[in-house]
Amino acid sequence: MDALLLTIGAGPLPETTPIIPVTTTPTVDNHTATPLAPPTGFTVVASVDCAMLSWTANGVAGSSYVIQTAPDVAGSPGTFADKAITNNLHYTLALSGTAWVRARAMLDGRSSAVTTAYKVTSLNSAQIITNASNITALQSTVAGKADVSAVEDLEARVTVSEGIFGVNLLLNAGLAVDAIGWGTVLLNDGADANWISGRDDQGPSYQVAGTHNLGCHNTGTTASGKNYILCTDPVAVDAGYDFIFSGDLAAANVNSCELRLYFYDAALADLGNVATSTVGVTYTGGTNPALWQKRYMRTTPPAGSKWMRLALRVLTKSASGARAHLMHAMIERASPGQTTPTAWNTGPTTAWAQWDIKFNVNGYISGISLASDGRSTAFAVAADVFQVRAPTGTDALTWQAGVISSRKGSKELKLGAGFGADPSGKRMILSYGAPVADASAMRATSEVWIAENGDMKLGSTQINYGSAWKTGAIASYTATAGTPATATISVTAGTYAIGGRTYSYDASSVGVTGTNGTSTTYYLYYEDPGLLGGTLTLNASTDPAVTYASDSKLMIGQLSVAFPSSGSGSGGGGGGGGNRPCVSVGALVMGRDGPMRAGDVRIGTELLLCDPQTSEEAWGVVTYSKRERVPGVRLRYASDCLTCSIYAPIPTLAGMLLAPNILGQSVVVHGVVGLTHVEVWAVEDVGEIDVQHITVGDRCFWASDLGRHWILHHNTKPPPEA
Repeated sequence: MDALLLTIGAGPLPETTPIIPVTTTPTVDNHTATPLAPPTGFTVVASVDCAMLSWTANGVAGSSYVIQTAPDVAGSPGTFADKAITNNLHYTLALSGTAWVRARAMLDGRSSAVTTAYKVTSLNSAQIITNASNITALQSTVAGKADVSAVEDLEARVTVSEGIFGVNLLLNAGLAVDAIGWGTVLLNDGADANWISGRDDQGPSYQVAGTHNLGCHNTGTTASGKNYILCTDPVAVDAGYDFIFSGDLAAANVNSCELRLYFYDAALADLGNVATSTVGVTYTGGTNPALWQKRYMRTTPPAGSKWMRLALRVLTKSASGARAHLMHAMIERASPGQTTPTAWNTGPTTAWAQWDIKFNVNGYISGISLASDGRSTAFAVAADVFQVRAPTGTDALTWQAGVISSRKGSKELKLGAGFGADPSGKRMILSYGAPVADASAMRATSEVWIAENGDMKLGSTQINYGSAWKTGAIASYTATAGTPATATISVTAGTYAIGGRTYSYDASSVGVTGTNGTSTTYYLYYEDPGLLGGTLTLNASTDPAVTYASDSKLMIGQLSVAFPSSGSGSGGGGGGGGNRPCVSVGALVMGRDGPMRAGDVRIGTELLLCDPQTSEEAWGVVTYSKRERVPGVRLRYASDCLTCSIYAPIPTLAGMLLAPNILGQSVVVHGVVGLTHVEVWAVEDVGEIDVQHITVGDRCFWASDLGRHWILHHNTKPPPEA
């Protein structure tokens, strides 16, 4: 093992000077930073679906402004939260309803006091009133109570959905709206006053056709190694995403030019920045796109990042004529594996021009707003009543409280989400008929209607279409002899079905009079044109055609009341839907394969039909076929006859009449010589018979007992869909 031996002599080592403790009292230099001044002149103006905020700068260069909002809680502000950060002196706050708004300034992590908070309610039709017929006279007659203003505003807006890749997040990315959202000087070393910056700086000779750019130039001689940095307004950082920032750069007479992305926390404290490589010296810009160079970078935001700014950074050299330009700037969320930028786009950011006129009378505001983003336009009217009407007459289109009314002459169409005087859940969403106030419109008085529960009346029919009493509605009576004899007819509660829909009716009763020792058949019905159900007046008539006389009558059934010669009596069991218009099971109908008995008709059978008004024939498919027992008659005409129920409506030249009432009437028949009209020369009562209740197509079907001359029989139409 090698060793190194040093000789230092035999003399004594020099003495060391002892360390003497020194007792001192440190002096603490306390420094209090100058408080950051808040913005002044904070103003809030309500507009349609937004509030327009403005303020005066706090006088401290580089300050940003934070907009805070709070919900309205019983007239007082709730908890305030930061809503947005901007370097501008105005901001358009998207708002639907009422909120409290205030602002504060921020700089280098310092925050100023907040401004006074203001309560603001965005304009909407539920808050605003005007008189549509006197729209030119919207002004107060009381001095000092009216404020009429016209506002023109040009602004930029951006809305980007969470999680979308390849969409430009920058506000006003194409600089279509001046330099809004751009042009903040982040750093100017030495406060060089010779720098000038803005949109399309230095004019068209430095501008590619069809584009705008952010540019800057120095009118003097720059010193070496100085920074001049322009940046955008803050853009929100979405947690969990990487970002790619990019842009086309051009520069001349500078040391370097690059893009930088600066990150900040929620208090706008600087968290660092990243930069692209610098632009090459040959890329001097101008009108030739080849003289612009794309620069980009993918980056992961530092922990705690809340905001980011894209910046154009220029590092100077000792030279005159320094300039730099940026176009097609973009920040986008990077998708997994993406390293290069997506093709430049403006994303959802668009130029927005808006024109408003507002009236403020005693704090009640109305007005109009017109806006355009260059691709679509919006026109909003804030009023309780909006009307467009003819210069003369009553024709008009009116909107009021969510209901649109179109009136022409003596008719009016209404459309709205539940209006009128009918019970909730059964109100109309569409009606047609005589003009009436929205709140007074009713199903019972409308010619055509559709209700919010799906009920409807179309054309001239609504109730007797493939309908029946599903349960209840059983009629009975008690009678007492006298002069006159009296009886009380009672009907139990019941459920009426039309297709898959049901309507509930309460129990009811009605009094009738007669002669001792006689019997009278009554036809029982409700007047219910709106199909509302509930408690209704029971009606009793001796006319079997009563329910076919109008659309409003709902047949319950028939009941024979025997008035006693003395004392009292009772009976019942009628009602419940024994009013089927049907042909005898032995009658013939025209099938695809020739004549067939009605009793053999099944669902799916095809029958020959005919429209009694146009004589147009067509084949129809049977959708319902059921045998029932009802009172019947036999109609005799020409050399043929037809046996059917007493409730069967038969087309005649006088209109649709019940079978017992068509004696002497002219009916259309189908015979060997085609269609012709013949007279019914006999109507015979045949008592209780078996009939086949048939639902088929949308017209009457041909029927006959003997097959010589076919008569048209009423076809019960299919029920409306549930």
